[in-house]
Amino acid sequence: MLRMDGTFGTPIKYTNSHMDVIYTYNLISTMLILFRGFFVLRVFTNLRPLIRMIKEVIKDLASFTFLLLVSLFFFSVLTFIMFAAIAEEDGKEADLIKYYKIATD
Repeated sequence: MLRMDGTFGTPIKYTNSHMDVIYTYNLISTMLILFRGFFVLRVFTNLRPLIRMIKEVIKDLASFTFLLLVSLFFFSVLTFIMFAAIAEEDGKEADLIKYYKIATD
């Protein structure tokens, strides 16, 4: 393999972990380039409102995701409390609860 200084040397051997890092960098850089290229489409007059709409949707998606995660957390807490109450009532361990027990009560 010819090096930059014009001398020959042993080829560089990459391990799987090195290749995983290289592939990750390649994926991230490709996504950023495509994301930047997407906004270059604003040059066309017909696409400007659509690009602006997609930009606003992506911006508002963060607050919706936060709201969704908070409601999911509270639902999981309520489900845990419900299963713990059934386990305490039956005198069993919490991991032995059957899911159909709630539906039959």
